[in-house]
Amino acid sequence: GGGGGGDDDDEQLVWTKNILERVHRRIYADEESMKKTVPQHLQEMRSDILRGTRLVLSGLIPLHRQSKTDRPRHHVIRHVQNLGAELMESVGSSTTHLVAARDGTDKILQARRIPGCFVVKPSWLMESVWSLQRQDEMKHLLGRPPRQPPPPPPPPPPPQPSSSSSVVARKLKKANGVIGGAHQDDNNNDDDDDDEEEEDDEFEDELFGGMDE
Repeated sequence: GGGGGGDDDDEQLVWTKNILERVHRRIYADEESMKKTVPQHLQEMRSDILRGTRLVLSGLIPLHRQSKTDRPRHHVIRHVQNLGAELMESVGSSTTHLVAARDGTDKILQARRIPGCFVVKPSWLMESVWSLQRQDEMKHLLGRPPRQPPPPPPPPPPPQPSSSSSVVARKLKKANGVIGGAHQDDNNNDDDDDDEEEEDDEFEDELFGGMDE
């Protein structure tokens, strides 16, 4: 249809079709799923949409209506909780989203200092409700994109073999050679024995040096 209303209707139809297809797949996924009702499946799908997110609201609800004991819950709070998000009272380092009605508030200034925290319009929350899918925050930003979190530190370099382990490897190699050549003439090995004794002393010094101090 013509105008924005028609586009919204078309989008809602697409979302509804997508939801029905996903519910259908869930119902027939296994025998256990077939025992659940459609409302049960919808509730489970809904509670996973924003699981792991921590939201703060700004300019959407009067403060006295944001109390956890306030009943009935404001519809925005109900949506946030039904989607599996955690609702925070104030912006902190663990805040992932600030859903704000207007720009320029103290909460927004705080949120923009937190790496990875999205400042989004209420449309992001509502379209996630209507589509039963987490919507792309970048399409609902209020102002500029969030600061990027700092990159993870590079992995530590692989450990270098110590001098002691090098000596051990050399000794093992020599031991193999001695075993393999045991039938050779002993007279030919006199010099080697002297060398081995010197190496033994070096080996012990490296392994046990400083232990008497």
